[in-house]
Amino acid sequence: MVYFLRLLVTTTIIIFSISAYSENDKEFQTYIPAGWTLHKSIKGDLNTDGKEDAVLILQKEDPKNIKTNEAFGPGELNLNPRRLLILFKTSKGYKPILQNDTFIPSENDEEDPCLSDPLEEGGVGISKGRLLISFSNFSSCGSWSAGDETYIFRYDPKKNDFRLIGQEMMEYMRNDSEKSTEYSWNYMTGKMKITTSIENTKSKIEWRDIQDNKPLYLSKISNRQELDKKT
Repeated sequence: MVYFLRLLVTTTIIIFSISAYSENDKEFQTYIPAGWTLHKSIKGDLNTDGKEDAVLILQKEDPKNIKTNEAFGPGELNLNPRRLLILFKTSKGYKPILQNDTFIPSENDEEDPCLSDPLEEGGVGISKGRLLISFSNFSSCGSWSAGDETYIFRYDPKKNDFRLIGQEMMEYMRNDSEKSTEYSWNYMTGKMKITTSIENTKSKIEWRDIQDNKPLYLSKISNRQELDKKT
């Protein structure tokens, strides 16, 4: 499952990049406020009606959010916020369905200036009506830990929102490439799978119940820390 998600996300990054820098952005100008730009976009059927919906990531362009960094990491930190916007395609054009201004992190992090842009190796994918949002975790200094995480959402017509149905995360230490740990949450079954892999050794698999498994919806999630359910 984790390998499939990484493969899918890697594929969508290529599509994502093409969308982000093409002139096709003009069709989304109505949804881009003054002072913002379209950072990335992707199309796909999210509500299984046969029409190509759209997922946009907008980024504010405010010079006041460019901060000088005197610590390790880049000389300047881009702290401009990003907005996730989901549009459903209708016979009359696009219809905004969901907006979240806090779930997608900014390019840089003032508290962790060595952290690379989480979207640089991550991205957004659409597969069989599911929305996949992936972030990378890579620090250029100060830490050997690295990994990636993918959140899987499915449209709930009763709520007119996207419910979190699954989550995948992989962690490893860059100075110890022989060992990695993969976490897989299935919020529909309430089960969590932990796979610890060590080179030339049989993987260790552990199953746990998800303790707090109340339904979570994308419009209400303020940040990824809310979804930390490793224990």
